[in-house]
Amino acid sequence: MDSLRRKKNTPTPSPQTHTAPKTSLASNYQKNAPSKNSTAKSHFYGKNISKNLFIKKNKPGFSFVKLIKNFFLAIFSLGLIVILVVGGFLVYKLNILSTSINNDSDAAKKPILETLSDISKITSAQRIPLKGESSERINILLLGIAGAGKPGGDLTDTIMIASIDTKNKKIALLSLPRDLYASVPESSYSAKINSLYKYGLSNNQDINPLQETIENITNLSINYYLVVNFSGFEKFIDDIGGINVDVQRDIYDPTYPGPNYSYETFELKKGFHSLDGATALKYARERHNDPEGDFGRAKRQQQVIQAAKNKIFSTQTLLNPFAVSKLIDTLGENVKTNLTLEEIDSLIKLTKNLDTQNINNAVVDAWKEDSLLKVSHIFYENTQAFILVPRVGNYTEVQELAKNIFNLKILEKRKEEYW
Repeated sequence: MDSLRRKKNTPTPSPQTHTAPKTSLASNYQKNAPSKNSTAKSHFYGKNISKNLFIKKNKPGFSFVKLIKNFFLAIFSLGLIVILVVGGFLVYKLNILSTSINNDSDAAKKPILETLSDISKITSAQRIPLKGESSERINILLLGIAGAGKPGGDLTDTIMIASIDTKNKKIALLSLPRDLYASVPESSYSAKINSLYKYGLSNNQDINPLQETIENITNLSINYYLVVNFSGFEKFIDDIGGINVDVQRDIYDPTYPGPNYSYETFELKKGFHSLDGATALKYARERHNDPEGDFGRAKRQQQVIQAAKNKIFSTQTLLNPFAVSKLIDTLGENVKTNLTLEEIDSLIKLTKNLDTQNINNAVVDAWKEDSLLKVSHIFYENTQAFILVPRVGNYTEVQELAKNIFNLKILEKRKEEYW
């Protein structure tokens, strides 16, 4: 009975219940209390409570100065990005320009790193010396052609020498008529000078036959040349926003050359005009209605060049990266020259110190009593052709004009003595 009573009173443990061992309050205190080496002063030893909860935090306030700093930092960063993008784009464009316009084979193969070197020199205030400066005179041959696919093609419609007196800071323009008949030096070939550029291209001699002939006629050393086609001229004038000219007489030409070998009427009234590229080209080319013919046209071409020069420097076109980009595209597609980028920059810097308001102009013509040329004829393929030749049988008078073009009073005095 006692055994049964003991069995009955014994509690049966539950299979799912586990009783944790009991620990005393003292043992808990000793377990959670900080050690003697601890620097904490919290009395809440039994709980994981951060003391930062009891520190009053200040909310950040609005800082106007900080906002301004961030604004200018953003503006500076944006400006830097724009400069890098525009600068890189212009470097790329200038490298293409150097390759496309320069007939020098070495310059055409110039790597972009060398172009960057040239640009670093361009951005400096210094400039490199140009050919001809040692003799105090730089001569640049300016040629205008119709261009491929147009009537006239590579015949030079404009033949002009731009001379710079580096000592006295003067500029002069000397125009030669396209009908002037001449022989290519050290050659048996003779023709009108307007055909010699085409002749050189056809015989893989490029500009050399024409340049050597011009040097022989004028007794000048041609340091540089620039060949521009009509499309390039028209785009260039549009890129700089047109030019302003004072038209000296009413112009009415019903036989001005049109597209596809047609004719169109060109009319312009006397007075002050602002001309776009297309009108400026017509104004520079028209000759049928001019009493002076080809020589009157040469004078108008000189007038247009001066007007373009005035527009470029008066509007600071060269400081506008977008305008420069457009000019680079125009030049690259329509210009050939032996000037390098560095020499172009040097020429621009030199021009800023020149007297560009008083340019000496001279046209070698044949229509006046004291003209240096006279009319003659030759037979070409059983056809009588109109040509111009020196009135004295040689080029001495033309050479005197070219030599003294910066001081035309000397020539006027000689004319008085001659007549």
